[in-house]
Amino acid sequence: MTDTHHTSDPIVQSLPSQADAQKLAERVFTRIKAKEAFVEIEAEQPRKAEFARNQLLQLEGETVVKVSLQVNIEGRRARVETHDLSHQGLAALVDEAEGIASQRVKVGPTGLLPPPATIQTPKHLYAEATAKGGLPEEQARLVQHILQQSQDADVLAAGSLQHETSARLIRSTTGYGGYTRSSYSEFSLSARTAKQGAGWAWGGTEDASKVKPQEVARRAIDLARRSENPVAVEPGRYTVILEPEALAQLLDLTVRWTTFYMSLVAAESRGNVFTKPGGGSRIGEQMTDRRVQFYYDPSDALLPFSPLSGATRIQRTHWLENGVLKNLAVDAGLAKERGIAAVVNPLRARLDVSGHTQTIEQMIASTKRGIWVHHFSGINMVDWETLLLSGVTRNGTFLIENGKVSRPVRNLRFTESPFFLLNKLDAAGPAVRAHRMIACPRLKIHDFEFTALSDAI
Repeated sequence: MTDTHHTSDPIVQSLPSQADAQKLAERVFTRIKAKEAFVEIEAEQPRKAEFARNQLLQLEGETVVKVSLQVNIEGRRARVETHDLSHQGLAALVDEAEGIASQRVKVGPTGLLPPPATIQTPKHLYAEATAKGGLPEEQARLVQHILQQSQDADVLAAGSLQHETSARLIRSTTGYGGYTRSSYSEFSLSARTAKQGAGWAWGGTEDASKVKPQEVARRAIDLARRSENPVAVEPGRYTVILEPEALAQLLDLTVRWTTFYMSLVAAESRGNVFTKPGGGSRIGEQMTDRRVQFYYDPSDALLPFSPLSGATRIQRTHWLENGVLKNLAVDAGLAKERGIAAVVNPLRARLDVSGHTQTIEQMIASTKRGIWVHHFSGINMVDWETLLLSGVTRNGTFLIENGKVSRPVRNLRFTESPFFLLNKLDAAGPAVRAHRMIACPRLKIHDFEFTALSDAI
């Protein structure tokens, strides 16, 4: 449980440097009496431009700096946050945290903080181009150019341009800690035509100079044009080519609330796709095709992220290795109780398929009859135990016949589980960034189940 210390003091307007963050942390530590304490300083500077119907709607953004303090007094814990960075505000933070902890019932062991270590920031985590691109005038200029591109193509466009920079410092009474700066930028655009054509495209990475919004817009507009005047096809089981962005939508649900963030406790007590019949987790069982690797790595150049997660250091971790479930998330308390390593839930995840990769042209050419899916919407949970999902294809759905894309088709409702489709692999491409949190390949899958036609455009 987190208690928040409120303040009316103004929020600072820039990200704190490492030296500035260290000074804030020192102010907190000079007042702490608890033997176990953990301070986290987080600063975020998001900037976002939104547009719809070929008009810029708004530019928004602010800088937010938060200081969090967690103390453990002989097993009695408390966590308090504040945005008040003054000496008085930080003193009140410490007094409140220690006061709350001293009155609570003992709920767990002491000694949960890691040993002394200084964590280094991975490469590729921060790009100055993202900070510069987030200036309001730069965002407005770029969006206006994209809107002119859409108007010239005679399509209605909607979407957003986002730039984020952040800084984070953690420090504990054991000497564990580190400082990271990170950045992220993404652009997405939905295009609609007068003839029921719909397209969507996305680009996102830590370096804004690599996002290429004009190219993203071109792809979305092209999809909208090619998907005009769609025809109906019978629902049923089809060979399907899933674009990486569509697959990422399904994988994202695999590691989120639908599995309680791949929690070991949830698998053992609640019952989900990672629960063994009769109880316990399925760690050690074959769950997918043996070519499937599902993991995270903070130093992965394709999907980098901070190795700092509270008092637990994130290291390369396989969730599925050669299709076998290897790990589920374990918090520090349970890890100490069982004598195992703590594992942070997969806030980022990468899926690779080992072996020879195929291009989209090769996948289409080898398909006698199938459907090419670019995007989904309205995805819902159907069954917890199998992670069965239902949703609708969107923004570019095409029929493949005799090795060629023959025509656009009306959208279809599907019913599938990521763990079903990862056992029906025919081919895969190389992994690409397909979502802020997910990197994965394009997949060709057999017997993908479509249950009904949809009126969605």
